[in-house]
Amino acid sequence: MSKDHHNLYILYYTLCLDEEFDYKSIIKSESKEGSKKILFSKLSRDFLIFEVKNIKSYKLNPNFYKGKRLSDKELEILNRVSYPNTKHKLYKFEKNQWFKSKSSKNRNKNGRFKKGFVPWNKDLKMQFLNKKEDGKFISSRDSKGRLKSGYKSVIIGNKNL
Repeated sequence: MSKDHHNLYILYYTLCLDEEFDYKSIIKSESKEGSKKILFSKLSRDFLIFEVKNIKSYKLNPNFYKGKRLSDKELEILNRVSYPNTKHKLYKFEKNQWFKSKSSKNRNKNGRFKKGFVPWNKDLKMQFLNKKEDGKFISSRDSKGRLKSGYKSVIIGNKNL
């Protein structure tokens, strides 16, 4: 079957070797049961003695994952780390870890700015202005809240520039 018919599944599982490890992996498969079979076959090739507990399989919805839509770059990364891949490697992530850790010198692990750091765009507001011929301002948005064409943006309130 072609690659277009495969879906991405997130498998959460507990791998028992000498001790228990909670992992999640991405598997390309046609169904939930197929993704579990692929996981078992790969683990049986990698480990002689192992036990897998608490397997939960979820189909990845790229339009709604953890409350947001996945970008094309994120989907490309997930396709690269999903098994089966060209490296024949099963990537095992910690259960609560995002698939690609984002590190920044100005942000902590939660994504908030570290104490004492002020971003350059703090307190910035953007206004869209358009005037009638008589000098009065008119609304820049239509009834659905979308910007109308022909409006210029003005950045106000920047103290750092």
